[in-house]
Amino acid sequence: MPSTMKEQLEKTYIKPWAPTSGVFQVDFLYGLFYSLYAWTNALVGSLFGGIIVDRYGTNFSTLLFCGLYITGQAIFALGSSLGSLGAESQYMVMVFGRFVFGMGGGAITLVQNTFSARYFGHDRMALAMGCTLTASRIGSVINLNVTATLVESTSIATVLWIGVLLCMFGGSFGVLLIYLDRKHQEYCKSRTGEMGAAPPVKKVTLRDITKQPAQLWILSCIISLYYIGIFAFIAVAKDFFQAKWHFDSTIHSGAAFRSSLVYLMSMVFTIFVGMFVDAVGRRTMIMFLTCACSIPSFLLFQFTSLDPLWGMLLLGATYMFAASSMWPCIPLVVSKELIGTANGVATSVQMIGIALANMVVGVLQDANLDIYPGTEVRSYSYCMVFFAGAGVLACLLSLVLSCLDSRAGGALSQGPSQAPADPNQMSLQRPPGSLADRPSEGSVS
Repeated sequence: MPSTMKEQLEKTYIKPWAPTSGVFQVDFLYGLFYSLYAWTNALVGSLFGGIIVDRYGTNFSTLLFCGLYITGQAIFALGSSLGSLGAESQYMVMVFGRFVFGMGGGAITLVQNTFSARYFGHDRMALAMGCTLTASRIGSVINLNVTATLVESTSIATVLWIGVLLCMFGGSFGVLLIYLDRKHQEYCKSRTGEMGAAPPVKKVTLRDITKQPAQLWILSCIISLYYIGIFAFIAVAKDFFQAKWHFDSTIHSGAAFRSSLVYLMSMVFTIFVGMFVDAVGRRTMIMFLTCACSIPSFLLFQFTSLDPLWGMLLLGATYMFAASSMWPCIPLVVSKELIGTANGVATSVQMIGIALANMVVGVLQDANLDIYPGTEVRSYSYCMVFFAGAGVLACLLSLVLSCLDSRAGGALSQGPSQAPADPNQMSLQRPPGSLADRPSEGSVS
């Protein structure tokens, strides 16, 4: 939510007390709303969250992480409401809320991905994760297009408390998922006489993180570098569009819509892209092309005056393929009992990258003395070069991953007809009597 009310948050809670020189200026302090969330997510929520998922199960983890992100949003909203504390103290409370939110907000995606890996096989993994991404992006699109209008008609505090209600609404679906999963477990237990005993559960520890294959670490770095150009950019996209194209009333008034195009496109088309990736395979090739095609977007933003709509359409197209090609690779390179931990490692690396990127973006903008004509906003030119550079590094690592995968048997580079038929060759299996096995039933930085 902070990305859609940047000006209001800075004006109300940061500018009244923020230093006007040095590192800790307004843009840096605003960036802490994201960087602190990302650091918490990386070092606490995701890293230990993955271990919690594998060690204590998805049901317990769902309740824990939902409770954390609801509590964090409530603290964030409470800080905005305590006007008697003064702007600086309110800011501190709100930052603490983002810290708590970070422990659960990112870790809940680990539960989603683990559920997806449990119930969907190699041939439908991208589709399953595409469905969870579509659902999450609905909230992102609504946030980018509605929140700013609500703030103008009500207040920051009111909108943040609405956010608390939405978090509680989302948490209710977590409870429903637990109920459905338990019903499924009961169904499986009723068939244990036919299907045999369930495999033993591995007691996961921090040592297991160091035993992960090199492919996972390279893949995690690719995800981190690519998503820097998504999340860190979208956090400032609206302000950037309004500043650089302030002379164009159409672009200025439609900045929020253009900022949300990436999420809007993924909300509508990711499911179909997931089906395409499942049908074609060749994930490492798609991954490389995805990273490569993201670079021209930032070059268009920086070096041309074209409507940013075109750059966002290209970036949105890459985002759909990234979600369908990168994350579904994780269960294919690790053992089944470590899927949650592996997703935690990847998310942790991703969030560390985003946290650093948010801080770098703030520093780069504060260091740029150029001002967009007719505004008081400092130029984002250094930031655009930074985002493009992250895309270049992601491309190079994609080539490295392709080489490593080829030496390891090519699980990520195979087409659907070459996918291993033996479940022991795959990192995930459908449990006996899973939903995918029922003929009457169809198939989450």
